[in-house]
Amino acid sequence: MQCPKCGREIPYGTVCSCSANAPLSSNPAVNVLKTIGSSPLFLTAAILYSVSTLITVFTSVLGNSGVSDYLWYAFSTMDIDYSMLYPMLSALNGASVGLTLLFSIPAILVAVGMWLHFATCRDRRSGNISTAGLTICKVISIIFLVCYCLVAALLLFAVIMVLAGGSAYFSYSYDLYGYGYDSGYAAGVTAGVVFVLLLCVAIFVLFILYYVSVIRTIGKIKAAAVSGMPENRISRFLTAMLYITGVLSGISGLVALFSAPVNGLATLASAVCSILIAVCLGRLRQQMTILLYPPVQPVYMPVQPVQEAAPGEYAQPVVPTAPAVPAQPVVTAQEPTAPEQPAPAPVPQEPQSTPEQPAAEPASEEKTEE
Repeated sequence: MQCPKCGREIPYGTVCSCSANAPLSSNPAVNVLKTIGSSPLFLTAAILYSVSTLITVFTSVLGNSGVSDYLWYAFSTMDIDYSMLYPMLSALNGASVGLTLLFSIPAILVAVGMWLHFATCRDRRSGNISTAGLTICKVISIIFLVCYCLVAALLLFAVIMVLAGGSAYFSYSYDLYGYGYDSGYAAGVTAGVVFVLLLCVAIFVLFILYYVSVIRTIGKIKAAAVSGMPENRISRFLTAMLYITGVLSGISGLVALFSAPVNGLATLASAVCSILIAVCLGRLRQQMTILLYPPVQPVYMPVQPVQEAAPGEYAQPVVPTAPAVPAQPVVTAQEPTAPEQPAPAPVPQEPQSTPEQPAAEPASEEKTEE
């Protein structure tokens, strides 16, 4: 038969997958992934992230052109040959725009991955999920993780170098008036620099843990999409970080609306996107937990109706009866029987002579006459 909505050929008597009530996949775990991935929450998050990325790219390009105009105005007041100034500023502007687009590639790829995941979850022609979008997001997260690890390692190296040579440097330094720095001042400056560096290291370690959670969560979602097995080990640290990042970004976006409205709108869009992704991950964990540990349905005993008693009599209490248990077949052990012995052959017996009985005497003819 043919579906009246989409025209797809389906078996007779079945419901087409284009129906709103039909499941997106026959596998429960994949159906949960497709339902959440095609939900309005995830669609709104993808739209907001794309808008935020586009606004950030355009404002960065326009900002670089503004810097180029400022440099042109500054150098024009000097005695510089314009034939050399114009190519130099043009090359500087092109390089800045190119670097801006280069650093914007990861955010653009993440937006593409989100749209690919939404498209494959929205597709009803197949009950499976393509993991191309998730793979793109995972690769970008791995790149960011490596970058943050390198920066954290450099900061730790800077902390070690400051601790090793800071005191010696300040003890042998002199100011403009020829007075040397005392050891207390040197120790204070060294402690301040070390504190700032350690604070930066802690922030980068937090971001490292965040991206580790992102990579592990995407890996578990991909495993559930490929194998069809429910997976509820969604990182709570990741959802908490998304909520915190969304709230802090929202506050900064509201403040930036007064100074730079366009950048403030981009920040607000990114904040709402983070909160929506956290909500989607929470729902995914909840639905997968229900699949792994389904709730136990209570069993109710049938209630027998109470018979009304005749006037003047007390109603007899109804004793609940247990459900009938099917009788088990009774198996009786049979005693072993001895094999049958052949019947003994009959013994021939000699004929016995029977004594002759005397002949019966004739009845007396004498009758008594009455």
